[in-house]
Amino acid sequence: MFIGIALAGMTQFKLNKKFVATAFTVKFLIWPLLVSLIIILDKAYFQFYGTQVYQIMLLLSLMPLPANSVAIATELDAAPDATALTVVLSTFVGVVYNPLMCYCLGILNPI
Repeated sequence: MFIGIALAGMTQFKLNKKFVATAFTVKFLIWPLLVSLIIILDKAYFQFYGTQVYQIMLLLSLMPLPANSVAIATELDAAPDATALTVVLSTFVGVVYNPLMCYCLGILNPI
């Protein structure tokens, strides 16, 4: 709902390429790599978690940007229009990115 309200209030769809590139790089590249590093360290040294928890952690790290970031951006008056548009774009990217990465990482093995 917040995304729709923010997009409805936009007078023009101006794409802030630097903002989108930064958000996508952090969310779709750096964050999954950081989670993978945590998993590797846990497997090698601590053994706190099992395989299912590792898969859940990886799957959650691959999800698109959260919709509540629009509410936070609106509350802080920090470019809610650009945030809403970025969340929508990340959702479209996630439709292709998530299944592809799940297949490549072997998270969801076909039965």
